[in-house]
Amino acid sequence: MSVRKDIETAPEAEWATASQRAKVMDGLLSQGNSAAGVAEAARELRLSVAMTYRLLARYRKNSTPT
Repeated sequence: MSVRKDIETAPEAEWATASQRAKVMDGLLSQGNSAAGVAEAARELRLSVAMTYRLLARYRKNSTPT
């Protein structure tokens, strides 16, 4: 049996990270997600640019923080 993590069972630190990422992704999409914007978001989130593009693609499909 697998354990499902969701908003009801996620530790506070994980929820804070997911919420911050969602906020940054919202801002990025509202600005037109340029390459410079993605690079800035990556710096803000302390992620690689490639990982930021992956998060952005996932966020476009489902904007609920996970």
